[in-house]
Amino acid sequence: MAEPSIRIATPEDVTILSENSAWAFGSTAAEIAPWFERIGLENIRLMTENKRLLAQMAFVWMGQYVGGRSVPMAGVAAVAVPPDARGYGAGTRIMQAALREARAAGMPLSGLYPATQPIYRSVGYEQAGTRWRMKVDAAKIDLKDHALTIEPIRTSDEPAIADVYRAKARRHEGHLERNEYMWRKIFKPKGEPPRPYKVMNGDRIEGYVVLSKQTREGMKADFNILDMASLTPAAGRRILTLFADHKSLANEFIWWGGPDDPLQYQLREQEADIEAFMFWMLRILDVPKALEMRGWAPGRSGELHLAVVDELFPENNGPWLLSVEDGRAQMTRGGRGSFKTTIRGLAPLYSGFLSAGVLASIGWIEAPEDEIRMAGALFSGPAPWMPDMY
Repeated sequence: MAEPSIRIATPEDVTILSENSAWAFGSTAAEIAPWFERIGLENIRLMTENKRLLAQMAFVWMGQYVGGRSVPMAGVAAVAVPPDARGYGAGTRIMQAALREARAAGMPLSGLYPATQPIYRSVGYEQAGTRWRMKVDAAKIDLKDHALTIEPIRTSDEPAIADVYRAKARRHEGHLERNEYMWRKIFKPKGEPPRPYKVMNGDRIEGYVVLSKQTREGMKADFNILDMASLTPAAGRRILTLFADHKSLANEFIWWGGPDDPLQYQLREQEADIEAFMFWMLRILDVPKALEMRGWAPGRSGELHLAVVDELFPENNGPWLLSVEDGRAQMTRGGRGSFKTTIRGLAPLYSGFLSAGVLASIGWIEAPEDEIRMAGALFSGPAPWMPDMY
């Protein structure tokens, strides 16, 4: 029997990939097939044995903002194992191979949304941030601020819109540095074309919103917000006023946000409901590179004597001395190794999702109390979240 092999997808693979994805994700092969073209077959990996599909996955190469800086990140999507190949470790093997490929390509991080957590924890991922599905009743938005203007977004505006998003992303932990594929998901989604608008203060774009009508009840519809950003209070008020102006048409406005999403705090009352939420997971592929590339709060300084355990990548194993000084970090071999953690335990600390104190309480960190406090000070920041699904 031939040894299983992993290869890049070809056009001839689209049918079997689509059928396998449809079974795994509850859609139809016809609906899923175009997705493989959009993400690019060069980013799809298959594990096969004698031409039999054992597992599949896809890469989404982008970045993730941590401490105000974008760190290269290999997003993982479309992981699926056919029914007849389940229970033999194919999913774990293709993920291990994918992580090795991503690290070899220079990626310090890898991220994903899990359908199930055990398989991803087994290869070093851990929960590192959230994504909240939020909604607000259009009739309860009590704002009438038309000081700024709303105009349709044109193709020529797209570079400026990307700059506005990037400015927003630097303010929020966990947001993505979007690639072309991620932007296409927003401006050219499946189904009815969205309505994108920019918020103008004179000739300056201070925000934007991309609207899509979804479900309808009678004469009114729920509006899905595919993306939005407001860099100033006036831009936030103008977007909320746009929503309020749709009271005769809209039941609710629905978007994906997080704990420090600015729009919810500009409502007069606590009207934004968290309808659902999910956790995303992070895997640190290259410990020194990941820690040196992320941002750190200016003015904070200190040292941690890390002892990381990574079964897949022994190169990450400690001891390491982490030195942070005025927004920059340096990693050097050596130190006492007194701050003990696994590669899984490091992920939520790295993103700021869980504090060192919490991680010590659940046994994912073992360290002297003074080092736990130091780690809490160095890694503390806003809760990480992202509006995107990939």
